Amino acid sequence: LNSPGETYITTSLDFDVKLKLIPGFLIPYFSVYILILLMLILIIRNKESWEMTIFLTALILLWSLVNFAHGFFPTQNTIRPQIAETGFFFEAVKNLYTGVKPFRTLPSWNAATAVLCAIAFFKMKFRRPVVIFIWCFLIVISPMFLKMAYAVDVIVAIGLIISLFIEKQQKKE
Repeated sequence: LNSPGETYITTSLDFDVKLKLIPGFLIPYFSVYILILLMLILIIRNKESWEMTIFLTALILLWSLVNFAHGFFPTQNTIRPQIAETGFFFEAVKNLYTGVKPFRTLPSWNAATAVLCAIAFFKMKFRRPVVIFIWCFLIVISPMFLKMAYAVDVIVAIGLIISLFIEKQQKKE
């Protein structure tokens, strides 16, 4: 899926162009993996096998939907800047740009995963919800500040998760 298509959907907003690249957002961007691991550890520690099943199923379904969208909504990221600066974070961003091609960004995988983890965290009533909320918020906005995704990509990811959650809650009632 990470290859050029013939035509692209343009999702760039003026807001996306005005945002500055902030390489320090690599930390929350990659911390999504730590967040997933933390969720799994907390669920295991609480001996919640049913919650583990639900969380892992939701994660698989989410990633399947994101990959489906990537396949059928060809977008191209045109806001990635040329990086001339040196330093650890700038080099890391260059490596990220090399490893992840600028195609198929709608919806943002990082944002969708962080929102799913936040919802699961709050539903299971784990401690320290403010810390998790701030962490997830930083993960959600990090693709925009790294120029890896547009604001629309992030908004669609959030909307996807929230609409699925609301639908599930309505079926439950």
